[in-house]
Parts: sequence; structure tokens; C-alpha cells
Amino acid sequence: ESTSQKGDKDKRPTKVTASAMRKNAAENPPKKRSQKLQAEAAETAHPVPEHHEGEPAQADDMDEGHYGHDGDHIVHEMEEEIEREVMEVRL
Repeated sequence: ESTSQKGDKDKRPTKVTASAMRKNAAENPPKKRSQKLQAEAAETAHPVPEHHEGEPAQADDMDEGHYGHDGDHIVHEMEEEIEREVMEVRL
């Protein structure tokens, strides 16, 4: 009997943990980029004058191909770089 009880004890935490992990994953989907990569990318970004939403300067930035001042352009560039690397590996 003690063997089967011990087996149940070993299994139970795993089931609870797995279900907790699934619940946690559902509540907090994985991020596209790690915070460390974003911080490093932000350090290398050029400082940009601050503009408020709706100001004409922001529309000008969009016309020039800038994606905004919140780091979206950095993420976009990183995604393109990763895509190029994946294509090179496939060749």
C-alpha cells in the first residue's frame, strides 16, 4: 500500500503543476521579444524627439518609414534580420 500511496504523491504535484502552468500560459501568453533584447535594442537606438499622439510630426515620421517612437521599428528590423537568417539556413 505504501508504494501506491507514494506513487500517487509523486504524480499529484506534477499534474497540479502542469495544470497551473497551462493556466499561467493562457493568462500570460509568451512575449514576442525578451525584455533583455528590447533593453539592448533601446540602448542602441538613436534618441528621438518626443511627440504627442496626433501631432503632424508623427505623421511625417510615418511617411518617412519610421514606425513610431516606442521601439516598433527596432522589433520590425530584428524580425526581418531573423527572417533573413532563417532563409540563409534553408539554402
